[in-house]
This record gives sequence, structure tokens and C-alpha cells, in this order.
Amino acid sequence: MLFNKRKNKSVLHIYSVENGDIHEINLPKSLDDILDLQDYLNAHLPNFDITGFHKENNEQLSAGGKFEKAIHDCLKKNEYEVIAGIKPAAVGGQIDIDLAIRWKNNVAIAEVKLAGGEAPKKALDQLAQAGEQQYLGTYTKRIYIGAKRLPNNDLRELAREKEIHVIEIPGYSGKEYLEREEEKLLLQRIKEILH
Repeated sequence: MLFNKRKNKSVLHIYSVENGDIHEINLPKSLDDILDLQDYLNAHLPNFDITGFHKENNEQLSAGGKFEKAIHDCLKKNEYEVIAGIKPAAVGGQIDIDLAIRWKNNVAIAEVKLAGGEAPKKALDQLAQAGEQQYLGTYTKRIYIGAKRLPNNDLRELAREKEIHVIEIPGYSGKEYLEREEEKLLLQRIKEILH
């Protein structure tokens, strides 16, 4: 058996060996949905906590938490599996993943940020670290989702170098949901990345 993952497709090839010759038994079989997000995370991060959206000290959603919820809910209602707030225990709080997203056998992690300033740079660094082989592996896509445009070309270049996809939603209104045009933009970009 050979499991092949290319171009966001998971394919199983089954072979037999007869008299030293290798023969493919039947046509390759597409394996569209063999794992869920919890399985994937457990395979890479055997000890982690799920904390949900970012909150203020009074346990109300923070402004950033509302943006995370808006992204989460949009994806979830469009048949993506999404988990919010993943904290791997083994790294001593160095990694805090805002969202994990799955479509079939394709997985992404996302940092969801409202602000400009240092927040985008920190988010890109966090995605680069979390997506390394020793954490979530080389097949995990990395996505930066910002309510503001990245402030400069250096950050765009850093994202490109680290293979981080950038989705900008500058029309976000601060609510716990996205407007129709923002949803359309988000879903189009996520589809390009995960399908």
C-alpha cells in the first residue's frame, strides 16, 4: 500500500508482488475523509488544551475573540471542521493557535488578528513555529487572517518565505459575524488553500 498526498488529494494505491514484479491491484482509491481534526491534532500534539476564543478577564469575548468567532462560525456553517484556541502543553505556552481548520484530509492552522502594529509579525512568527515539522508537520497549511491589511511589504515577503497564506478582511465591522461580502472573500480564499 502507498498513501499519496499531493495537490490536496489523498490517494491510496494498493500493489501486489508476484514473481518479483510489482502490480497495482486496482485503480487508486481516493480517501477523502479518513480523519477528523481531533485525530490530526492528537497525532502531532499529544497533549494540548482547547481554550476557545480569546476572552477578557471578565470572561466576555475580547474584540479579537469576536473576530475569531466570526471566522469560525462562517467556516463551520460552510461544512469545515473548526476548533478554536489550541494550546500545546509541551511548549510551555510558546504556541497558541487561534483556529485549526479541516476540509476532508487537509488541515490548516490560522492566526486571526484585528490589529496592526506588532500583532501581524508575532502572528506570522507563531504560525511559522507551529507549522514546523516537530509540531504540526509539513502538510499543515498556515493562514494569517487579518482585519487590517498587512502594514508593509516586509511582512508580505516574510509570509511568502514562510509559506503562510494571507487573507485580509479590511471590511470587518467588529461584530460576531461577517457580512456577506466578507464571507464570500474568506470562503473563496480558504477553498483555494484547502481544496
